[in-house]
Amino acid sequence: MTDRTFIETQFPVSKVSKESYKERMANYSQTLTGLGKWWGRKPLVLVRATIVGLLMPASDNAERDREIFLKIMTMDEDGLWQRYQAKEGKLPAKVIYEILTDEEHHARVIKALQKVDHGLTLPMFEADQKDHTKIWADYFKVEGDKISWAKFSKETGDHVKAALERIAFSALYYDEKLDYCVRPEQIAGPSAAAFKEINAHLGTKAKNLQELIQELGQRRFGHNPKVGDAFCGGGSIPFEAARLGCDVYASDLNPVAALLTWAAIHIVGGGPEVAEQVKKAQQEVYDAVDQQICEWGIEHNARGHRADAYLYCVEVKDPETGWMVPLAPSWVIGEKTKTVGILVPDEKKKRYDIKIKMNATAAEMKAAKEGTVKSNYVVHPKNPNPIPMSIIRRENSGGLRLWENEDVVPRPDDVFQERLYCIRWVVPPAHERVRTLVRLARLQKDNEEHKLLLDEIDEKQAKNLKKATGIDLSGYSYSIDNYAIRKVIKDHGDAEHEEKRGQIAVTDEAFELIPYVLQNYDKVSVSPEKNKRGLEVLIFEKRINGAIFYLTETRTGKKELSLNTMYIRRGRDNALADPAPSSGTLPLGDNNDHFRELCQELISKATDKEYRYYAAPDQADLQREAKVLSLLQASFAEWQKNGIVPSRKIESGYNTDQPIRERGWTHWHHLFCARQLLFLGFLNSKIQSVGGDLIAGNLSLFGSITNWNSKLCRFRVGGSKESISETYSNQALNTLFDYAIRGFSEIRERWYGGGLVFDVKNVSHAGTAIIETTVAEKVICDNDLWITDPPYADAINYHELSEFFLAWYEKFLNRLFPAWSNDSRRSLAIQGDGEGFRRAMVKAYSNLCRLMPDNGMQTVMFTHQDAGVWADLAVILWASGLQVTSAWTIATETTSALKEGNYVQGTVLLILRKNISSDVAFLDEMVPRIEQEVKAQVESMERIEDKEEPNFSDTDYQLAAYAAALRVITGYRQIEDLNVERELSRTGKDAKSPLESIIENARNVAAAIRIPEAFDILLWRSISPEERYYLRGLDFESKGENKAGAFQELAKNYGIRDYTELLGSVRANEARVKTAAEFGSGQMTGDGFNSSTLRHLLYAINISVAEENPEVGRNYLRSELPDFWSRRQNIIKLLEYLSRFEHSVRHRSAEFKMAGLLAGVLTNDAG
Repeated sequence: MTDRTFIETQFPVSKVSKESYKERMANYSQTLTGLGKWWGRKPLVLVRATIVGLLMPASDNAERDREIFLKIMTMDEDGLWQRYQAKEGKLPAKVIYEILTDEEHHARVIKALQKVDHGLTLPMFEADQKDHTKIWADYFKVEGDKISWAKFSKETGDHVKAALERIAFSALYYDEKLDYCVRPEQIAGPSAAAFKEINAHLGTKAKNLQELIQELGQRRFGHNPKVGDAFCGGGSIPFEAARLGCDVYASDLNPVAALLTWAAIHIVGGGPEVAEQVKKAQQEVYDAVDQQICEWGIEHNARGHRADAYLYCVEVKDPETGWMVPLAPSWVIGEKTKTVGILVPDEKKKRYDIKIKMNATAAEMKAAKEGTVKSNYVVHPKNPNPIPMSIIRRENSGGLRLWENEDVVPRPDDVFQERLYCIRWVVPPAHERVRTLVRLARLQKDNEEHKLLLDEIDEKQAKNLKKATGIDLSGYSYSIDNYAIRKVIKDHGDAEHEEKRGQIAVTDEAFELIPYVLQNYDKVSVSPEKNKRGLEVLIFEKRINGAIFYLTETRTGKKELSLNTMYIRRGRDNALADPAPSSGTLPLGDNNDHFRELCQELISKATDKEYRYYAAPDQADLQREAKVLSLLQASFAEWQKNGIVPSRKIESGYNTDQPIRERGWTHWHHLFCARQLLFLGFLNSKIQSVGGDLIAGNLSLFGSITNWNSKLCRFRVGGSKESISETYSNQALNTLFDYAIRGFSEIRERWYGGGLVFDVKNVSHAGTAIIETTVAEKVICDNDLWITDPPYADAINYHELSEFFLAWYEKFLNRLFPAWSNDSRRSLAIQGDGEGFRRAMVKAYSNLCRLMPDNGMQTVMFTHQDAGVWADLAVILWASGLQVTSAWTIATETTSALKEGNYVQGTVLLILRKNISSDVAFLDEMVPRIEQEVKAQVESMERIEDKEEPNFSDTDYQLAAYAAALRVITGYRQIEDLNVERELSRTGKDAKSPLESIIENARNVAAAIRIPEAFDILLWRSISPEERYYLRGLDFESKGENKAGAFQELAKNYGIRDYTELLGSVRANEARVKTAAEFGSGQMTGDGFNSSTLRHLLYAINISVAEENPEVGRNYLRSELPDFWSRRQNIIKLLEYLSRFEHSVRHRSAEFKMAGLLAGVLTNDAG
C-alpha cells in the first residue's frame, strides 16, 4: 500500500456516471429533493463514490483495487444482483427469453453461463450460432408474441426459473441492469460475503459501511474522518458523509442552503424516532389546515366537488379599441382531455367571456393554439393590429405602477388585471364526499351552513320514484347538510340509547352508506306527515343482511330531496352486509368495530370512481374568490408582523429585477395570489405550533410548497401532463401571462416530501455535525477532507433566487438558529468569473488548505470543460497552495423543452493535496514534462480499461490530459515567468493566458496518442484531422457514446470548427456522424473532409448499397480517386476498419457489410 488513494489513480467513471444518471432520473423520488428546492445538487452516489475513493488506499494491484471499490459501492456483479433482488419488479419470462435469444447479448450469455452457478444441462453454444431459440425451447412456451414459462415439475420449476433469471440478468449490459435495480443507497450496503473480500484486501474488520469508513479514516488520520463542505448548497455532500459515519462540517453563506443541509442531516438522516415525530407533526399540521379550508368552504362547490387547480390569466385593456383582452400564449388547457378556452366577445361590455370546453374538436383545438400573445404582441379578434407589449406596459410613459406592501390583488386602474378563467374540479366517490361533510359537521366551530348536493335523479330513477310515490321528482337532487348530520348524531348516535330501542347507533361509516341506500333502496314510501312547508317526506328503506336502514328525505322548494333523519333498525339475524362480505354472520350486540368493518367493506364495493373535469367559474366560484380575499385581509397585517407571510422587499438584481420590471411587484408576497397567501399563511402559522426541531424540518418542506405554488407556476398541457410546474422550472423568476395555482389537496404530496424517504435503508447519521452560515474564507473548522462544489463561473444567482424562500423564513431563523444569519448577504457571495471572483476563490481555498492536515485531501467539483476555465482554475488552486493529483468527469446529459440547443452537464472531480514542494521552474521547462505526464496518464488508463464495457470516454482522456497538466503546473512552489497578480487580474480583453496554451497543448497530445483499437498506426498518422474525427465518431457510436458534448470536445481535440457538417444528428442524447446515405453525392468538392479518401469511400459504399453490388463502388474508386493504385492498400485498411462496425452500429449494418465486401473486391483486384 502507498499513500496514494484509489481516486488519485483510477475511478470507474462510466459506472458512476450511469448510477448518477439513474439517480437524477428518479426526479422527485431522489432522497433529498423533497426537502426543498436547490440548484445543482450533486447525486448522492457520486458523493459516496468520492468519499470512498478518497479514503481507500491504492495498492500495486490496480485491477483488484477496482474490483474492491465496486464491491463497496455495490456496483459489482453480486452487488447489482443484490440491488435487483431488493426491487419489486422482476424480469418477466418474456424479457428473459428475449435476452437469452438476442444476438447482441449472445457473447454475454455465454459468459454468464460460465460465471453463474446455474445447475442446468444445456447444449453446447457455438460462437457463430445465429439461431439461439432452440437451445431454450424446453424452458419457454412461445405462441407468436406471447411468451411464457413452460410447464415444470414442482421439484425443479422454481430452481430453473431462478437460474434462467440470474443468467439473463448477468447477460445484460450495465446500464440495462440498472433499469431493474434499486439505487445503492436503497440497500444496507455490501453483503457479508462481499465484506469478507473487502476486509481481506484492505486489512479491515468492517461489517458495514460506517465501520469501513471509520476504520479507513482511523488508519489515515488517526481518528474518525472529518469531512467539510464550505459551499454546502442543497446538502448532498454533508448528508452523504454523515450517512457514512463521518464527522461533518457544513457551511454556506446562504441561510436557505444551511436550512436544507440541516434538514437533510437531522430530519432525513435522523433515524426512526425522528421520522415518526416528523410524520406525526406533518399529519397534524396538514389536517388542521385542511379542516379549516373545508370549514371556510372556499374549495368545495355545492355538490362536494373539490377544486385542485385554478387557472388564471392576466387581462389588459387594448388602448386602440378599449376592449379588455385576456392574455395567454395558447388557450389549449389540456391535450389529453382536449380541453380549450374559447373566447366569446361581449360587445356590450367590450370584454371576452371564456367558455371552457372538454372533448373539443380538432378544429377547436387548432384554433385554441392561437393565443392572444404572440412574440411579445397582444393580438385579439377585435383589433387587426398587433399591440406591442411595450405600449401595454407604458414603457415610454411612466411605466407600471409599483405595488405597495398592502397590495395583494391588482388595483382597478393597474395595467395587468388578474382573472380566474378555469377551475379543475375533482369529483370523489359519493361516500367520500359524505365523509368530508360528516367530519366537518363534527369538528365545525361555527354554525355556518354547509350543504352537499349528491347526484341528480336521472330519468329512470324519477320514473321508479313516481310509480312508488306518485310524486314527480324529475330534475331533483339528493342533498345533505351539516345540520342534518348533527341532528342524526344527536338523535341516533348514542349506542346505549339505540340498543334500548332495538336499533344500531349511526356511525360515521353508516353515513357514508347514504348514497348506496338512495341508489339501491328496497322500498320507498310517502310519510303521512308533511314538512313545515306542507311538502312531502319520503322514507327510503334498505335491508342489508337483516338490518334495515331508514332515511327520511324532505322535499324542498329548491328541487332537492334533503336528508331529514336516519336510523338503523336491528334485524332478526343481527347481521349487516349485502351480501355477506365474510363467511358467516356475526351478532352485532355492542360490537361497533364489527359494525364499522361491515360498513367499510360495503363502501369499498362502490363502483363510482374519482374523476376530474374543467369548468369556467360561475357566480358561486367568484363569491368564494371574494371570501378568500376577505379572509386574507382580516389576518394579513398580523401575519406580516409575525413573519407568517412575507413582508420583505424585493432587492434589485439581475434576476430579481424581472418581476419588478414586468409586473410592478416590489415585495416577495406579490408573487403569490390571495388564495395562495391564505393557505400558505395558515399552514405556516400551524408549523410554528409544532415545537422544537420539528419547526425547522417543516419549514424546509414549507419552502418546497412555495416553490410549487406561486403565480410563476405554469400549467403544463403537453401530452398527458395536465399539471402545474414549479416556480423555478429554470433559474429565473419568469412572470407569466397565464398561470395556475394548486388547491390545498394538491399540495399534499409535496407537503409530505414527494419522494422524501425518512430513515433510508442505510446507516443513519452517527458522527458529529456542525452547520454554519459563513463565507468560506472565514471558516475556522479543521477537516481531513474538503469536498466542495463552489459557484465556479456559475450563471446561477443563488443569493437572489433563494430570497424567494428566505422571505418566508427570515423571522424564524434567528429564533431556531441564533448563530445563523437570516440574510442572503449578496455582497459577500462569490459570483461571476472576473478578477473579484478569482481573488475570492483564492481566499476561500487558501483558507481550506490551511484547515487540513498535510496528508489531507480536497475534491473540487465543477462543470466546465473549456481550457480557459481550467487555466483560471490552475492559477486559483496553485495560488491557494494546492496541487492537483487527478481529475475525473461524471457526465449526465438531458434535454428539456425549456432549453434550446445542446447542454452538456458533466461534473468534473479535481482531486487535490497540499503543495509541499519547494521546486521552481519556468513555463517552457514544463511543456516536455507535461507531455510525458499526459502520455503516462493515457497509457495507465488504457491498461486498466474494461474492453467489454469501456469505462473511459474521450472526454475522460481529455480531462485526464488537463489534470496531468495541472498536476505538473501546481506541483511547483514557484513559476518564475508567471505573474500571479497579473493572472488574477486578467480580463476578457487581455491576451490568452500562457497557462491556457499549455493546457490546450496537453489536450492535443492526448488526442494525438489516442488511436482507435485495431487501427494501423502509420495510416492514422497519414489521414486528415477531419477523417480522424469521423472515425473516432464512429467509435463513439459503437460504444454507445451519443452525447453532443462529447462530439463537440472531440472536434476541439482535432482543431475542427465546422464539425457539425459531419454529424447526422446534433440532439443532446442522439449525436452521431452522418451515414453514407446522408452524405449522398453532396459534400464532394472543396478542402478538408470533402476531398478526403474517406469521403470517397463513403460515396462508393453508398452507391454499392443502392445497386447491391460492390463492383459499382470499385469502379467508382478506380476511375475517380486520384492515385488509386498507390493508395489501394490504405483504402482496403480503411474499408476493413469500417466493416468492424457491422454489428455494433446496427442502423448502418448494410453499409458496413458492404464496406467488407468492397474491401474483398479490392483485395482481389489485379487491375
